[in-house]
Amino acid sequence: RPLDEARAILEEYLRRYFLQRDLEGTVALMSEHVHGVGITSRELALGKVEMRAMMGRQMRLVPDPIPYEMVRCIQQP
Repeated sequence: RPLDEARAILEEYLRRYFLQRDLEGTVALMSEHVHGVGITSRELALGKVEMRAMMGRQMRLVPDPIPYEMVRCIQQP
């Protein structure tokens, strides 16, 4: 099922980024055309190269694992 596949990818992303703090492993899951916002209102990443740089800065600021809990993952019609 598409939702199961999407959830598995999301869980792997969250595990690599928040728990393992694995920059290269996290970035490997991304498309070349990824876009993202950072932890400040002025951080914007357009593309995989910029996303890697932004996430690297964030991981250097907070290198320790960040516990999280996924509460809900639902499919919208």
